[in-house]
Amino acid sequence: MAAALLLAAVWHWRVKQLLSRERTLARLVAERTRELEHDKRELERARAALALKAVRDDLTGLLNRVGILDALAVQMQRSRKDGSALAVAMIDLDHFKQINDRHGHLIGDAVLARVGRRMNANLRGADLIGRYGGEELLAVLPGLLPPAHNRLYALHEVIGATPFLTDAGLLEITASIGVAWHRPGETLQQLLSRADEALYRAKHGGRNRVELHLWTRSRDTPCRAERLPLKPSRSAADTKDCHAPRACIAMAARRGGHGAAMRARPLHFRARCRTRCRIPCQLPSMTAAAHAAAEGRGMRARRPCLRTLQALLLWLALGLLLGDGARAQSIPLRRYAHDQGLLGLANTCLLQTGNGSLWVCSESGLYRFDGHRFEQVPLQGQRGHSISAASEDAEQRLWVTTFDAVYVDDGTQLRRLAPEETGVLRRNKLRLANPRWGMVLLNGPQALRAVAGTGGRWRLQPLFDAATLARLPQLGKLGEAQSEADNLWLGCDQELCRVAADGSVTVYGQAQGLPPDRWRGVVRDRDGALWLRGDHHLMQLPAAAERFVAQHPPGGAPLRQVVGQAQLLLDPQGRVLMRSGQSLLLWEHGHWRRFDRSNGLPDGGITVLLFDHAGDLWMSVDGEGVVRWNGYGWIENWDVTQGMSTAPTWSILRNSEGALLLGNEAGINRQRRADERFQHWLKDAGAQVLGLHNAADGSLWSLSALGELRHHDRQGRLLRSYPRLRVSIRRLFLDATDRVWILTTDGLYLLRPQSDDMPQRVQALPASEYSDIQQRRDGSLWLTGAGRRVPAARQHLDPDPAGAGWQAGAAVGPQAADPGRRPGLGRALQPGRLAGPARRRHPAVAAERAAGTARAADLPDTAHP
Repeated sequence: MAAALLLAAVWHWRVKQLLSRERTLARLVAERTRELEHDKRELERARAALALKAVRDDLTGLLNRVGILDALAVQMQRSRKDGSALAVAMIDLDHFKQINDRHGHLIGDAVLARVGRRMNANLRGADLIGRYGGEELLAVLPGLLPPAHNRLYALHEVIGATPFLTDAGLLEITASIGVAWHRPGETLQQLLSRADEALYRAKHGGRNRVELHLWTRSRDTPCRAERLPLKPSRSAADTKDCHAPRACIAMAARRGGHGAAMRARPLHFRARCRTRCRIPCQLPSMTAAAHAAAEGRGMRARRPCLRTLQALLLWLALGLLLGDGARAQSIPLRRYAHDQGLLGLANTCLLQTGNGSLWVCSESGLYRFDGHRFEQVPLQGQRGHSISAASEDAEQRLWVTTFDAVYVDDGTQLRRLAPEETGVLRRNKLRLANPRWGMVLLNGPQALRAVAGTGGRWRLQPLFDAATLARLPQLGKLGEAQSEADNLWLGCDQELCRVAADGSVTVYGQAQGLPPDRWRGVVRDRDGALWLRGDHHLMQLPAAAERFVAQHPPGGAPLRQVVGQAQLLLDPQGRVLMRSGQSLLLWEHGHWRRFDRSNGLPDGGITVLLFDHAGDLWMSVDGEGVVRWNGYGWIENWDVTQGMSTAPTWSILRNSEGALLLGNEAGINRQRRADERFQHWLKDAGAQVLGLHNAADGSLWSLSALGELRHHDRQGRLLRSYPRLRVSIRRLFLDATDRVWILTTDGLYLLRPQSDDMPQRVQALPASEYSDIQQRRDGSLWLTGAGRRVPAARQHLDPDPAGAGWQAGAAVGPQAADPGRRPGLGRALQPGRLAGPARRRHPAVAAERAAGTARAADLPDTAHP
């Protein structure tokens, strides 16, 4: 009988071992499968990103020459099969070489990139556009029937509808466009040749126009040239016969105003005919800006997912291929664009007023954020202005400037100041600054101060008199203006000038160690140091110092900002923040920290920055709208693009050296510094690390899902590996005396590193599942879990002062004997004794509360896990 029982026990043990090995093997296979699947996905993402990069132009973000020609070949093949219409438009920016020669190639590149974004945002769902070469773009327009005046007019106007805000001021850009329709039997080169021929005629016919190279099957219809104004009747007028060697129509559109004052000028149509054809020419009664906006809203809605997916794949691939060490976290961003009412995606300023309202200036108007959506605010009853600046004065009046006017809040509306109030204003050169002693307007190189008059009228008068200008001639060559409390900082010629509330002027130049530069950004940090940013230098004047010292951005980051403002900001934590190209640079603990596309920043150029009253960072992104960095400074987020292994992450620990440790499916990842990537660490720590904990001496304890407990020193050397626990692990915990507690589904285990060879189960507690454990200041331990016969339990473990172990100080009350009672928390009366549910207001509880502490016995009886 004994032998039979022994044999059964051995057989049961053997079966249990085999099943355990089978589960372990299945777990390892599943883990390896997940790793391989993850690697496969990463390779597919990298391959897709590389394929995307091979057909994308880095400067404009459009298809490159190879990509757009391949797309055109596909569309031509489709047109041959189904007989659908197909048009190509060759687009050339007028006098672009003069922009490069006059303002430099950086300005030229910025303008070209923004033209590409404008064009891409105003395409239909099936349309494609790419950079054909230099400043020439090629648009592929499937399904566009000739002559398509409405569509081509809107496409032409979107380029020059509003000026481009650059470091050189507002630049007005126009374009010449040549359009040809695909005809059966012709090759790709023949189609492009006809479009190029139409473009050539547009350029030699005066530029800023569209030439159409049409083809028709009929030779029996007379051809006429028509000149049509924009009229509600949509009728044609001024027709006459023509006979010319080519079948085409030329459309020249002249822009007759800016902002909301856009006026529709007549469109002139001319035709040269090789075949005799009748071409109807009719346009709707709407301005170019309105037409482009109306069609643009519908077109942008069809392509956001594709563009977002392309950008995401590119970020992932760059993170994998570049492996840049200066990558800290993945930034949680909230985006605002057309869906949130922000129609203008080229924004020029951000402002939060004293009442909490957030304002956005854009090329299409002034917008106010209501917490969920943006609403356009009219200026003196009109919308659609191109806003250049906005500011709030000490009396909480809002001031706004467009490219040629100044508006002020009079309590009922934003009123435009009359010419007799402003004097002569310089177009495209208006900026605002708001020291506490008054509103200052920069009118080109001249500073004007707003002085209140009678009857709500204002007068803009020179800030400096003739004597001051004669003594300090650099005050007549002002560049940028920025306010700081009672100080007005001005970039004056190649120096920096400070204007105090009493009108005194202090000039900082080479005598103070400040090199000649165009100074654009000023901020004072919490230590009293003054930071300056110019086109070529970043300088700092420490508190109580007399000379500036140079600061050097990391990696030679560019300081000159072609598009947008060259800002210096102080974040809510007192750190200096600035933008550099498509990156953000943060001065933290004596070194620079960089955030860029690998952290999730938008692909477009950041133009303006603003910290709101809650501390969130708002960024205006050129061509994409506004994005908000939620939880700036107090929420950090990471993903695989920062080098961490595949999810899930089971444990997170910051060690005594400041490094961040992650326990996940692949083992342990470590980020040594906040601006570095995660690296795989401690290869002998195993996989599926569920628990990480630091000991008092800085050593590291780790516990895997397979029950493997390991102890490493501060340098990562393995000190000891303990026998595997054959139970399912829940949590690892070290108390104040460095005892190791392990919570499992089969009870609580304890290891005393100085005396024990392996963790031992605490026999005095039920062999139940435990989920959490904490230690109070008095050294007592509290744990939660689910019992076998009760739905929930909280256990209070008092350490034994004599060192003999611990005692159960509190346990589940009598609900085990009486299932009808609600589960509660037992209260310890004395060591070793158990009591029923504690009352809410025990005298001992009141006494401890008076002393500033709380007992677990005061927890509500209804506590559930």
